[in-house]
Amino acid sequence: MFNKSSIIEDLAKFAETPAAGKPKVSALIITYNHEKYIAKTLDSVLMQKCDFDFEIVVGEDLSTDGTRNILLEYEKKFPDKIRLLFRNTNLGVINNLVSTYNECRGEYIAILDGDDYWTDEYKLKKQINFLNDNPQATVCFTNSVVIDQNDNLIRKDRVPEERKRNLEQSDIISGYSLPSNTVMFRKELLWEFPEEFYSVINGDIFLFSLLTNFGYAGYLNENTAAYRIHDGGVWSQKSNEYQCRNYIKTCEAMLEYFSPIYDDILTEKINACKKQLEQYKQTEEKTVQTQVLQKAADVSSEKFTDKGLWTPQTMMLQTINKWIDNIAFTAQRVLSIDNNPTIDEMLINKWPGVQICKAIYPEYDAQNLNKINSEEFDLVYSHQVLEHIPKPWIAAKEMLRVLKKGGIGIHSSCAFNPRHGLPEFNDYYRFLPDGLEQLFDGIETIHKGEWGNRQAILYNVGIDDGNGALGGRRFHKKIGEQSDGLYPWHTWIIFRKK
Repeated sequence: MFNKSSIIEDLAKFAETPAAGKPKVSALIITYNHEKYIAKTLDSVLMQKCDFDFEIVVGEDLSTDGTRNILLEYEKKFPDKIRLLFRNTNLGVINNLVSTYNECRGEYIAILDGDDYWTDEYKLKKQINFLNDNPQATVCFTNSVVIDQNDNLIRKDRVPEERKRNLEQSDIISGYSLPSNTVMFRKELLWEFPEEFYSVINGDIFLFSLLTNFGYAGYLNENTAAYRIHDGGVWSQKSNEYQCRNYIKTCEAMLEYFSPIYDDILTEKINACKKQLEQYKQTEEKTVQTQVLQKAADVSSEKFTDKGLWTPQTMMLQTINKWIDNIAFTAQRVLSIDNNPTIDEMLINKWPGVQICKAIYPEYDAQNLNKINSEEFDLVYSHQVLEHIPKPWIAAKEMLRVLKKGGIGIHSSCAFNPRHGLPEFNDYYRFLPDGLEQLFDGIETIHKGEWGNRQAILYNVGIDDGNGALGGRRFHKKIGEQSDGLYPWHTWIIFRKK
């Protein structure tokens, strides 16, 4: 397993005395479906100017495009320089890399993917000179530009400023991967790959950690290569979530191999990635929620209006209805803390045959639902109730108690209404969406929102539209669709009980 030792004298010997009949350097290229790029990759190696022999060893992983045909053409032109390894089955990146590596005869290995290329015709010579002059360096890396599929420049520097220096093993294990298309290292350092290496997807960090087991990674301050980002990229086009999950696998494999020396570093990295995955999950859920709302935007804007005029509850009811329509959930028993035929209708339309029970004041006190068993209902909702309860935090606890684990809660509140007040309405509280969320412990928020705007509030105060004592409660669509975030008239939350 992990055994760090000093082999400086041996490295110096390797540098001074090339093995008879063997090339000094093997350019190791792995390729898969790189028809558009492989010719430029090979040309960038063939242009190298140096006073030593080098070979090009290509591991072609059963491409489905014209990559193989291009390789065969190059092999005919340069039979003494290029050796092709055609796979009968697709090995995947790691197995293809190891198998190609084992066929390399050079004392030094220079890695290059089939969609990248070298830009400096003296790259190999410069790196050989560097490693000869620095026998304690086991790896030499340089800077690289980043380009797109059409060779347009994306970034001039792939190596960040703080990494433009010689790097130790701990720097790499801590999470920095050398730009592999610039790397050259001494092959004698790695005769075989450990078993743990085969369990990872992208082995760069693991490989460079193995190589720096015997010395440092030396930085040559040159820009010698181009790293390509394109739609077919095996790694660059993967999602952040995919890369994060596979980085965890890499860290776990390295933890097993290098333990106990780097346990703290690798465990910290694993935990940080798991936290990042949770954030990705939350972001994805929000994206799905947005898509659900967009999909449901086709619902007629006339729904929940009064003869085509919007009421203060129209936007809220439309939003809740969209969520009910699209939520992946089945409710058989529902508890309503008030009497609201509109929401009852939404639930029945979604789940025909659903049983809706009522817990209405004064027969039931939302602050003490002792007549109801715990975890009895699939869904519990209250509509414009919590602001009228003396102790809404206790009511919220009771509403959660009677809700099954995994069940859905839907609760709304009147947050800003100048005509709403004591003593007639027993209005005790005002809740913004975040306030509603804080009332309930042990929930996973699915959606929270608000509706209200200055025009609607002023209209409510100043206009008698013939709709009773409250007045001013019907708006044209232009006013009804606005929600400026400054005058939240109604707020609501939809959540799942953990």
